[in-house]
Amino acid sequence: MRFYYNNPNGRDKITVKSNLFKKPRDIIDLYGEHVFQIDKLSEQKDLYINIEHHSPSSLASWVNASRLWIGDFKFVN
Repeated sequence: MRFYYNNPNGRDKITVKSNLFKKPRDIIDLYGEHVFQIDKLSEQKDLYINIEHHSPSSLASWVNASRLWIGDFKFVN
């Protein structure tokens, strides 16, 4: 998973909530690539990622700020 937003002026504007994290995180703190092992979530029913904007987010720049990439899956039994 990769998060792209890294502008310090945007701190406290976008929060990411997921059962991949122990607590909600500011999107700035998540900048860069992260690797997760989904098998550790076997007790969870569903994997979720919720991106929450704390102010109106209709501007293209704010929509772009909350962009993330998810890929390179590997399934292990």
